[in-house]
Amino acid sequence: MSTQGVSKKTSRRINIVVFLILSLVGLFSAYHLTYLTLAKMSDAKKWAQVTCEVISSQVLTSTSHGSHSSTTYKAQINYRYEYEGKSYTNNTYHFQEYYTSAYNHEYQLTREYPPGRKFSCFVNPQNPREAVIDPKPGFYLIICLFPLIFFFVGIVGLYATFKKPQDEQKTIDKQTGNIILKEKSTPLNSFIIILLICVFWNGMVLLMASQLLVPNERGSIALFDLLFASVFIIAGLLLIFGVCYSFLALFNPKISMELNTAHLVLDERYQLNFKLIENFTRLRDLKIDLIATEKVTTISGGKTRTEDKIVFQKNIYQTNRVIQNSSISFDTPAKSALNFLDTKNSIIWSLKATGNIAFWPDMVHEFEISIYQDKMEVESLLSL
Repeated sequence: MSTQGVSKKTSRRINIVVFLILSLVGLFSAYHLTYLTLAKMSDAKKWAQVTCEVISSQVLTSTSHGSHSSTTYKAQINYRYEYEGKSYTNNTYHFQEYYTSAYNHEYQLTREYPPGRKFSCFVNPQNPREAVIDPKPGFYLIICLFPLIFFFVGIVGLYATFKKPQDEQKTIDKQTGNIILKEKSTPLNSFIIILLICVFWNGMVLLMASQLLVPNERGSIALFDLLFASVFIIAGLLLIFGVCYSFLALFNPKISMELNTAHLVLDERYQLNFKLIENFTRLRDLKIDLIATEKVTTISGGKTRTEDKIVFQKNIYQTNRVIQNSSISFDTPAKSALNFLDTKNSIIWSLKATGNIAFWPDMVHEFEISIYQDKMEVESLLSL
């Protein structure tokens, strides 16, 4: 079998199950925690507005007694109102209420609603016992993103799993007849991914900081809360640096590669043509490596974990005098020199081009290729 296809069916089935579960859990959670809640908040804005009167307002406290004891607070506003001649009482301020360490915020809320104050609240006409002061989602809108992340990760994973293999979607250069290689992940894709992660992470950190880093009733911030939040803030700053770094990498030189065949076998010689595009004179050097990466999949405690491990790396081209176009010959390794061919894990072969640029992110481009153990396997594949 192909060194790239060993145990690929098993790995593919595991990926399908894992990503399908993720997408279904995300979809179920998104429907119940996101859609239904936001729909209720939207409908509440259309409920009947009546005059309410505050009966009492106070700050409730909750103290945890773990390794790090802490006290959290929640404002409770009890109010009464009349609807269609009947009197009701309620204490719902938001549909989604929770305890927080921001004492001053909760205390200020009780100051805004002192006993005897009259204000407008929203009453459900179909169930007058249900009422709310502020139906807007507020910070809960950020929490609603969590189920959507699971759903989209599952969908993207399923798409990647069912995506046609590299050798089934090859592009041929009409002039030379060579196979144009496709890049595994473009700099633009990397930038978009890290940007989305950065926006989500720092949005959550902002929400957390707004709840944690608020003085308590003594006017001070708990040291544990400050240290806890600082870890996430530092990670957010590193993500911002990563966004800036990947944005600069968008302006790096690019490279296109062509092979004289789509089906390489071990212990043979092949021709590789490459062309540098845009600002290639900025490169101090250029290096191309042939790499084999083993995808090690382990299942422990019901959790699936996949790690990439480089098991073979060979330099096939290196120069300090970078030119725009070049054609090189390289040899694939002999079967006897590889001790990982009998593994049950998938082996992914690739050509990786790297170039150093002064005071700028390095150029990195990687192209996935297929290498088979012998010509008989290629013939068997083509006959299918």
